[in-house]
Amino acid sequence: MKLFLAIEVPQSAKKKYARQLQQLHADYANFHWIDPELYHVTLFFFGEQENPDKLISQIEQLVYDLGTKPFHMYGFSADLFMKGKLLMYANFHKCKPLLDLVYDMKPTLKLYEDMDVFMPHMTIAHYKIPSKQQYLLIRKKLQQMEFDVDF
Repeated sequence: MKLFLAIEVPQSAKKKYARQLQQLHADYANFHWIDPELYHVTLFFFGEQENPDKLISQIEQLVYDLGTKPFHMYGFSADLFMKGKLLMYANFHKCKPLLDLVYDMKPTLKLYEDMDVFMPHMTIAHYKIPSKQQYLLIRKKLQQMEFDVDF
């Protein structure tokens, strides 16, 4: 079973993102758009796990031990990156409690990938690799959009 650890996005924020992305969704109907019901902010991707119950228990204990306090997430923009395909994502401001949680969990969970530049984000769509002209046009549209979502 493939596992990841993520922050659930509240229903009100999912709806707000969906409204703010309507025009872009219409302009790029051929993209694979993530269903807003599945929106989440991924913290770690664990890949295939044979014993998910053990990992889940370890994460629950770790969150409890770290004394994680509630924090706000503030969405402010959308951007693109390419990782075998084009990924469109929503950016969130970094906040100290979230960064502390991620970096404090990493050694205990034995995650060794480079996370020096952890950036909270939420994937909203993906597509095959576009032409350079398409990429630049999409990026320009994203930069002109205003996102204002918090939870």
